[in-house]
Amino acid sequence: MIGIILYFHLTGVLAQFDTNFIPSPIQDTIPTELYRKLKAKSELDKSRLGNSKSQENTFLKSLYDKRFESIVQNFNDDNFIVHSALTEYLTNILNTIYAANPQLPREASIYAFRSASPNALSFGDGTIGFTLGLLARMENEAEIAFVICHELAHYHSKHADNQMAQLAKMNYDKEIKKKIDAARKSEYGQYGKLNDVFLSLGFSISHHSRLHENEADSLGMIYFTKTNYNPWGAIRLMEILDSADISQYQQNIDFAKYFNFKKFPFKPTWAEYSKSTMWHASTKVNDSLRTHPDCQNRIIALQRQLSRLGMTERQALSKDTKAEQIATAAALDIVETLYHFKQYGKALFRSLALLEHYPNNIYLNALVGRCLDQLFIYQRNHELSKVLDLPAPHYTENYDRFLTFIHKLRLIEIGSLAYYYTITRDDLFFQDEEFIYTLWLCSSLPMSEIDPDKVKEDYLALFPNGKHRREIKSEPTKTTKK
Repeated sequence: MIGIILYFHLTGVLAQFDTNFIPSPIQDTIPTELYRKLKAKSELDKSRLGNSKSQENTFLKSLYDKRFESIVQNFNDDNFIVHSALTEYLTNILNTIYAANPQLPREASIYAFRSASPNALSFGDGTIGFTLGLLARMENEAEIAFVICHELAHYHSKHADNQMAQLAKMNYDKEIKKKIDAARKSEYGQYGKLNDVFLSLGFSISHHSRLHENEADSLGMIYFTKTNYNPWGAIRLMEILDSADISQYQQNIDFAKYFNFKKFPFKPTWAEYSKSTMWHASTKVNDSLRTHPDCQNRIIALQRQLSRLGMTERQALSKDTKAEQIATAAALDIVETLYHFKQYGKALFRSLALLEHYPNNIYLNALVGRCLDQLFIYQRNHELSKVLDLPAPHYTENYDRFLTFIHKLRLIEIGSLAYYYTITRDDLFFQDEEFIYTLWLCSSLPMSEIDPDKVKEDYLALFPNGKHRREIKSEPTKTTKK
């Protein structure tokens, strides 16, 4: 029943990307009930360490406390998305996996996580974060399910707990401390000697995480093959991760298409751009720095595991409309996330890139005007570098072109683009709450011919309980217009 209810919820809320989008709500502070649940789990984990008063045990318990505090801080810093269709969808998949693996205690919880980086995070206490950046790249629910199986393997294998125990042991074990001190004092091969000490403990300086990744892949595949998901979804996932360091947005943006107005024509010089060796050095990422290293080796290992299970012929994944809707919603939520965390340059770039696919999406159009308004304010205050990157060699050409374009603009030009872009949208847009809020922001720009107080009255009349009512009410008039 949960799956059926969720399906209709998703199709009703997420299928309207052509015209609009409602972003996932920002969770400013962790809900009290969730805080208590996490605290109880942390205390239970510490109780399993026993009552020893040794320095090592006391230190280890302090690490558990720090882990709990870190997770709570991530909630309070708005990183976890608590209430949204994305988290509901992920939770539904998690429940499916647990139902197929009754030997596992149902201790884990999963949330969409506000990060554009394509990754998933196991925090060690059963809390799993599935980043928006990874969710935006998923093509099929089977791929998502294997990610979750992999993270469950980390948790149920106690990888984080074991690593903390090793850290405590190294910190207080006298014999180990002697070996480490001796290795550090060695004149030759210090790194190698230290690594030998750690390897003797089953811990590697450089490959610890990779060894755990392989173990989590293998155990995760056992969990995964007990479900009804297509097992080859795991292989497709690894192929996606192998290209995760390549931007999803490779097409150059036609700035003139978006920023050419009758009263403020586009200047061809804004779009002038020439490649140079300085700005366009090789962007190939060393394997040790990749977000997901060793993907090809992991694919081979997983294929061998499937072969041992009698699965030798690859099965194509079926088209998954629901997963595609979730991926698009995640991509749009990344824009909201970047704006919320004041990364206005990146939010503007992604808004323009997504407008190539959804040109009539009111939310995206509102964000373009809003981001430009914020860039104007930061440029006016001589703080643009806080919210906008500088062109750099490691960026893709289209993002580098975008940064070059924005940095060419004078202050009055940034403000003019924000204002004229906003006021020249379709009449239908001006019935939308988010767009009227953007209009209110831009109506206070120096070149504006619109009275911000009139826009304020319209907003409060149309949306007396609106999302931005407190901000609008608190300002009798905007102060950016001089």
